[in-house]
Amino acid sequence: LTSATIQSNQSGDWGCSTTLLGGVLPTLNSDVIIKTGHTITQTTTNAVCTSITIEAGAIFQRNSSNLSLRLYMKKNFINNGIATNLFFDLRYSTGSIITSTSPVNLAGYYQPGKVVTIASGTTISESAGRFYAQAGAIINNNGSMLLKTLNYTSSPLMTFNNLSGGVLTLSTDVRSGLNVNFTSSTNSTVNLEKAVTSIPNWTYHHLNLNGSVSTKTVSALAAALLVNGDLAISAGVTLNINSKDLSLAG
Repeated sequence: LTSATIQSNQSGDWGCSTTLLGGVLPTLNSDVIIKTGHTITQTTTNAVCTSITIEAGAIFQRNSSNLSLRLYMKKNFINNGIATNLFFDLRYSTGSIITSTSPVNLAGYYQPGKVVTIASGTTISESAGRFYAQAGAIINNNGSMLLKTLNYTSSPLMTFNNLSGGVLTLSTDVRSGLNVNFTSSTNSTVNLEKAVTSIPNWTYHHLNLNGSVSTKTVSALAAALLVNGDLAISAGVTLNINSKDLSLAG
């Protein structure tokens, strides 16, 4: 089906017909544009669309009192304004690209076989909820992702490609039992913040161990800690190799 374009008419609730031009609520076959000067809020209704564009000076947000609401999206999310407290559900995705000129506050639910790409220059910080990933989900990160942790909902396998220029920052340990097929391209970076105690069994390009008065231990599953770029250890951080080898190529 050909996507139809629906624009905001005024500020208001996503589920209210008067908020949108023509009084028609978006469907999975709708490209939605939130116009400059309008604030659209998910209050009681899940949001569905093919793609969504938030113009400069516009706001799209989820009501903090109803955190069960989701944004179901098939394709792209383009933010030139403000987007906050959103929760993506990409079960209908046909390949989604997230692009934002300002930091986006959101969480997400990545389904089997679905591919989401974080565009260069885009910063995502996790809001209420988690980044859930099921078996076969693929995340291609060209931007910056600041996550509380990585989670899964059923089969514990996902692919996370930290591409050139990509930055992944974890503020807590990766959930126990989560098997991540993790790749690090040249000039990509992983930051492990203070609360992270276990260094995941991944191969890194640049790895930064941040925080103060904290100990970070190489995963017992690792044969070695492999860093192909630079390893930076902040003042006050202790690196416990856990009887493994340390391989540095930077």
